[in-house]
Amino acid sequence: MPLPSPHTYLCLAALLLAWTAPAAVAGTYTASAHGDSASGVSGRASGYATGNCAHCHDQHASRQAATHTPYNVLRGLSEENLCLDCHDGAPAADDISAQVAKTYGHGPTVTGTSDSHTTSKLELATTSEGSAFRGALRHVECSDCHNPHEAQTGNHTYNTTTPSDNNLVSSPLTGVWGVEPASEPTTFVPATTYTEMPAATKEYQICFKCHTYYAFQDADGVISLTGPSG
Repeated sequence: MPLPSPHTYLCLAALLLAWTAPAAVAGTYTASAHGDSASGVSGRASGYATGNCAHCHDQHASRQAATHTPYNVLRGLSEENLCLDCHDGAPAADDISAQVAKTYGHGPTVTGTSDSHTTSKLELATTSEGSAFRGALRHVECSDCHNPHEAQTGNHTYNTTTPSDNNLVSSPLTGVWGVEPASEPTTFVPATTYTEMPAATKEYQICFKCHTYYAFQDADGVISLTGPSG
């Protein structure tokens, strides 16, 4: 009986990776801004329908990346460049690249902080993932605030009927993990214990990943502000 070909082993390995790797739920993605079959992502990979995963993911590992690892299945582009490849005013209508290039644009492309993690890990709100935000590793990338598999179109709107709901996550922030302080801060003393949430329900929970003790981790809880973002 002849031995299986190398291609057979390659396909089996790919199947095992697909079986064990974190995945975007199809129903959630197809309802997202990127996955919409009429208005979703398109034009960056020929031969695929609008909203197809292949516009961002190459099924047989990244064709341009130096290594073929599961976290490089993003068509050879670092995370922020992958996003800005479309969100530069053409074809996406909103020119996000111009916004992040501003003086206080959160700076996902700033030298030393860009490409701090890959999009493939964004759905995990674990201790190891949270540690990537702390101390000298404090950063912001596109997927720290936006989940490409769940984000919706639209803007934050002010709810005049139920004002208490005005800090609920808005459509573009859907599916992003955040943190909730275990207690209210006191005068000049921040909360030092936080619960990591796989999906934030309030906008501040996303902001608090970077703009609180959760990220700074100062031993005495006292934070020295050195700039507009802390």
